[in-house]
Amino acid sequence: MLNVFFLTPDRFYRNSTQRFRIDTRLQVAGHASGWTGLYHPIWHADNKWSKCWETKRVTAFLSTGEVLDSDAKTREVFFLENEFPVGQASISLTEGWIPSLAFNADLRELRNRGVSIGLEMAIRYDFQLEGSSDLWLRARPGSMTESVPAFDNAVTIQMHPGAVVPI
Repeated sequence: MLNVFFLTPDRFYRNSTQRFRIDTRLQVAGHASGWTGLYHPIWHADNKWSKCWETKRVTAFLSTGEVLDSDAKTREVFFLENEFPVGQASISLTEGWIPSLAFNADLRELRNRGVSIGLEMAIRYDFQLEGSSDLWLRARPGSMTESVPAFDNAVTIQMHPGAVVPI
């Protein structure tokens, strides 16, 4: 999921050159569940894995393309590989992240040029599945037998851009 927010020059502080900060907030609520299928070192020895990683990223930039500051956070959600007899995980994704971006800017000069300040907020889930494996994201934890279409088969993501404030 990717959201882009813009602060247009008509909404800038009247200050000129100064150091500024943007305190953003990215909130996720839900669970990631994975399942690997039956594995046995002799009878069912083919590869079976279910792996998931979460990456959150925020970037402040000018509408001219110049990056002001950026921050990212990556975590391994689960890593199930050839688990005996079956690998299963249900991990809470519920977590808030409040990165603080800082940069120097001459707002008077940016306003005169008509340059906006942008904020890009993104969250991405990378995964690998092999064999009879499965993975699902949803509002509650559960087993592989519950991996069916339902209204709760989604995580909730809230992105708050914060404000550009002088430091």
